Amino acid sequence: MTPNFPLNHRDRLIRAMVTTLSLVSLVAAQGCVGKPAAEWATQPDAQCPITQSQQSGSMRIGYLGSPGPDLYVYGARLAEACFPNADVQWVRYPTGQDMVQAFASGSLDLGTMGSTPTAKAISGPLSVPLVVPGVSYQIGDAEALVAKKATTVEGLRGSKIAVPFSSTSHYSLLKALTNAGLDPQQDVHIVNVSPDKIPAAWKSDDIDAAFVWSPALSEIAPGNHVLCTAKNVAEQGSPTFNITAADKQWAADHGELLSGWMALQRWAEKQSQSNHSDYINVNSSAAQMQPDQVNADIAGQVYLPVNNSDISRDQLATALHDTAQFLKQQGEVETVYEPAYYQQLVVNQREEGNKEG
Repeated sequence: MTPNFPLNHRDRLIRAMVTTLSLVSLVAAQGCVGKPAAEWATQPDAQCPITQSQQSGSMRIGYLGSPGPDLYVYGARLAEACFPNADVQWVRYPTGQDMVQAFASGSLDLGTMGSTPTAKAISGPLSVPLVVPGVSYQIGDAEALVAKKATTVEGLRGSKIAVPFSSTSHYSLLKALTNAGLDPQQDVHIVNVSPDKIPAAWKSDDIDAAFVWSPALSEIAPGNHVLCTAKNVAEQGSPTFNITAADKQWAADHGELLSGWMALQRWAEKQSQSNHSDYINVNSSAAQMQPDQVNADIAGQVYLPVNNSDISRDQLATALHDTAQFLKQQGEVETVYEPAYYQQLVVNQREEGNKEG
């Protein structure tokens, strides 16, 4: 099945979602806008490491603020250097679900978010018009399930578990619970908590466990029990990824900017090995985390191209389709389309956008 909504019906669905959650989104986004190029004027000019793009136009980039290639590009001011004629604006969001709302409202052009919110966004009833140019990395130990008292996943029965809903951590949590023989809807109480709120909730008696990423993960893990990670869940057949998503119309109109962005992401991924200390330091400053915490977080990310195991278009489309099917079982998605629908949204530009300067 493929979506065939009349335009006005789809718009009503999108407006309904944005209206329902707009208050949360606006509050979360305020004060989270990254510095536009003009505000970097007093800082040393960055040098573009790839073929510079001369295309003009809007380039509103969403990011989550956790260590990774996109945060490195943000911290090193590389987008401003590589796209001098574009109106580059960085906007930080607490979760991928917040980024989906921004895409749906037409206020975002591209960004890096998890495979789970992406699968939800492009499935029904939302059917947000997005394309997926490629994978940044597979999530490994960078996302984990931490408990205060329980020492096994099975031991979480009756516990209250915090997780950002519709995130890769949410998907991994649900899979980890079902793999351990627990019913996520009956055996535990799962609550929706934004990652930036989890450390405070952890200090109270409000929650017993949490599945989350850094910087929240680096705050709650020490001295507590790490029961499993996204890597463990992937090894059981349910991988999660951080991917680039772009507004479909923007991508069609700004192919040079998108191709350049993918090249820049790939270059940044390679820096994690070829210039590791700089990669850690830039991410540390941008994420406001200690270098040792960032180093541990980066170690939990599997940079596919660097390890010569780049995920194919078919594999990514299959992962998005499988994720959507599981989300439907959990009541998170109403309609899962045919595999061919997800495949045609994956416009892999990893090879086209790999021209380094």
